[in-house]
Amino acid sequence: MSRLRMGDRAVADRITAAGQSAQRQVAAAVTAYVLNLVPITGAQELLAALSAGEYGDSPLRQWLETQGDEADSERLMREEDIQQAQQDGRDITRLDQERRRWRNVARAHILAYYALDPDSDEAAQEVVYEASFILDKSDLTALVQATLNGQR
Repeated sequence: MSRLRMGDRAVADRITAAGQSAQRQVAAAVTAYVLNLVPITGAQELLAALSAGEYGDSPLRQWLETQGDEADSERLMREEDIQQAQQDGRDITRLDQERRRWRNVARAHILAYYALDPDSDEAAQEVVYEASFILDKSDLTALVQATLNGQR
C-alpha cells in the first residue's frame, strides 16, 4: 500500500485508475511544479530524464536519494539546534526557517528520486505524497486533478 493511499485514498485511487500515461504525467507535472518552488541541484538532469522516459535505477536516481538523505541530516541537525536554543531561552526563528528549508530540500530530492521509479503508479503516488509536505493540500489536489483531466 502506498504512503499516499494511507493519507488520501481518493487521490491515490484516482491516480491508480488513470493508467500509466496519466500517472507519468502526474509525476512529471508535480515534480516540475515542486522543483520550481524548491530548486535543487540536478533538477535539469532529472527533468531531461523524465522527458526522455529514462525510468529505473541509474546513477542520477541514486545520487538524488543520497542528496535527499544528506539534506534530511541537515534538517535533523537544525532540530537539535532548535532544542538547544529553546533550552537556552534563545530565539529559534532563524533556526526554524533553516529547518524548514532543509526539510523541503530533502523532500524535493526524494520526490525527484521517486519520479524516476520504473513503476508509473508508484512514481505518481510517491511524488504526490512527498509534495504534500511542501505544497498546500488544496493546491496539490488541484494540480493532480488538472493533470489527470488533461488541463496541464
